[in-house]
Amino acid sequence: MRIFKDVLTGDEMTSDTFEMTTEYEDAILKVPSKNRPKDDLGDVDIGCGDAFTKPEGAAEEAPAQGNVEMVLDVVANHDLKQVNMLPGLRLVRFPKKVQEAIIGSGHQHGVYRSMRPDGCELRFVSSSERIDVEVMAIGEDSIASVFYGSRFHKNIVLPAGKIVTITLKIPDQFKISDLKKLDANRDKSSSFAPYLWRLQFGLQVFVHYLGINSYGVPVRPPKDDEVPSVKMLSYGSSITCGMCATCYMNSYVNKTAVYLGADSFNKGMSGSCFIEGATADYFSTFKAELCTLELGINMCGLFEVEEFKSRVEYLLKKVH
Repeated sequence: MRIFKDVLTGDEMTSDTFEMTTEYEDAILKVPSKNRPKDDLGDVDIGCGDAFTKPEGAAEEAPAQGNVEMVLDVVANHDLKQVNMLPGLRLVRFPKKVQEAIIGSGHQHGVYRSMRPDGCELRFVSSSERIDVEVMAIGEDSIASVFYGSRFHKNIVLPAGKIVTITLKIPDQFKISDLKKLDANRDKSSSFAPYLWRLQFGLQVFVHYLGINSYGVPVRPPKDDEVPSVKMLSYGSSITCGMCATCYMNSYVNKTAVYLGADSFNKGMSGSCFIEGATADYFSTFKAELCTLELGINMCGLFEVEEFKSRVEYLLKKVH
């Protein structure tokens, strides 16, 4: 018998005596279970052949009657405890309405990709000398890039499945700077306010935001004039998402936005850029001065040329 354990705690989770399947690229193990009387969970065959077989002619056991405590067999056999599903808020790039429309088109994989935080940022302003932000990466290890205004500050490794506290303190070089003077002299159309904290995420993971502690000092979101007024919308395949970059800030989308002084909104769909009508309709709600479209590679061999042409034309009409 094979036992499956939690890699973080070592706790026993289930065994191969139960039927199981995997989902989401083997990231989730799905184990069906049944409600059974607590005192009659039955025997588990661990290789003894018919050692637990009832003698021929033995009566079948009667179903549970009366006030019998019922339990889930998988939970009881492995002494599992119910816990809440993943805590906090997941950073996603497409609203639920668009995700449901994508599912309706038969493209479940696209929804999975849309829930990855490629280019998502947590942004806030606070004068606190210390700020702790708690996040957790799900699926694979990842990197959070920290910026103070438009300037890169540091990278933080996010081990998969572990809550990470990102501690933010004003960089030494800014302690001797007059931030108000820097802010007054910056081009507000193409740069971030120098006192704006930005935590940038991306690349093949899910990320949950768990909370922020500024130790009594107010925290607020940025104002319109504290972020670049020029907006850039990007849509495409894994190249657009930043695949193979050392971290998201080195992706072509982010680099382009930095060079152009734009605020980037990455809507790349790794392996799933199918130009659905619902996606195009969603993009039409954006007020973006720039738009980059990297289309076609995910649709080769799956769509006829005329269908691809039709979808591209509809997309261009919506983002024009």
